[in-house]
Amino acid sequence: MKGTLSLLLIVILFSCNSTRKVERALLEGDYYSAINMALNQIQKGRDNAKTEDQKVILQKAFEKYQDSQLEKIDFLTESPSPHQEEIYETYNDLYATQRDIEPVLPLYHRNKKLKFKFEDITTQLLEAKRNYAEYLYQSAKSFMNNGDVMSYRTAYDTFDQLQRLIPDYKDTNRLMVKSAELGTNYVFVQLFNDSEIAIPKALEEDILNFNTYGLEDQWTVYHANKSDGKPYNYNIDLKFQSIIFSPERIVEKEVPVSKQIEITENQKDRDGNIIRDSEGQPLTYTRNETVNGIMNTISQEKLVSIVANVDYYDNSTNQKMNSYKLNSQFLFANNFATFEGDRKALSDDQLALLVGQAVPFPSNEQMLYDAAEDIKNKLQAILKRHNFN
Repeated sequence: MKGTLSLLLIVILFSCNSTRKVERALLEGDYYSAINMALNQIQKGRDNAKTEDQKVILQKAFEKYQDSQLEKIDFLTESPSPHQEEIYETYNDLYATQRDIEPVLPLYHRNKKLKFKFEDITTQLLEAKRNYAEYLYQSAKSFMNNGDVMSYRTAYDTFDQLQRLIPDYKDTNRLMVKSAELGTNYVFVQLFNDSEIAIPKALEEDILNFNTYGLEDQWTVYHANKSDGKPYNYNIDLKFQSIIFSPERIVEKEVPVSKQIEITENQKDRDGNIIRDSEGQPLTYTRNETVNGIMNTISQEKLVSIVANVDYYDNSTNQKMNSYKLNSQFLFANNFATFEGDRKALSDDQLALLVGQAVPFPSNEQMLYDAAEDIKNKLQAILKRHNFN
């Protein structure tokens, strides 16, 4: 019984608090929030005193909200500056609010039907939408007439906004494609090998495959093969200056290994019989013993070092814009070992070395392929770091 009373008290307090919040929003002129909070309580379907209060608040809040929206539209319409977007959004918000309230109507308070007068704004909303669309269309075309890259991009974004408002408005599709084309920086990337080592053609193609770089720049397109008639704004020259392979090295090293271990053994009598306790269990003792051995570690190593430059050129001025160093190394290493002695002297890491064995050294060509991933990662970092306008 006491628990039921406590729960009832919590419900009453929560109800009062919810009503106060809606009333406060109404008094502060936040009619939109008051409408939403009142609707939320009414739609829960509990026909109690709180719901009755919310019905009246909803009626008052909507009346004030509708009047304020229409007054705002009148003010914006008479303003000398264009406010097509704000006018359309205001009509749209009012229309959406009307549609949100409709499902809960009719509402009754103390057996009296509450009046909700919905202004019919359908025609005005459609006209505002058309006016806003035409405003976006003319604005985008005006940006295109500026003739600079950033204006083309702004035009594209404006056409995109128009497409979401009214798809296929006039010749928006065509102008959107054109503004995207004119707002994009096209970059032609070439690979030059000034080293004395041949780079396989397949490796060149892999390095210049920009689809694998994850470059998320809407306004920059990289080409490794020139497209006929494409106006390239910039050139990037990837110049390999030197590719050096170290000699194949095998390094052997003998390491003495020693460890003290504990050995548990059964106790025995003079005749060699196991001594047992009263329950028949063997008696044991622990002794320390030093175990030794010689470990022969073998390391196979081969290194490739690559030095390259990434040079940026502005084709409109034929000037070098920037230059970046691209240095890369790839080390082939294989470590294994042999052992003579008591294996109990070895750690887990040393035991793992005994599993390994000698392997053939990779060819120079294979080393280049192995280094390619590091080259691509560093080239990707340079491409992301250098932003075009």
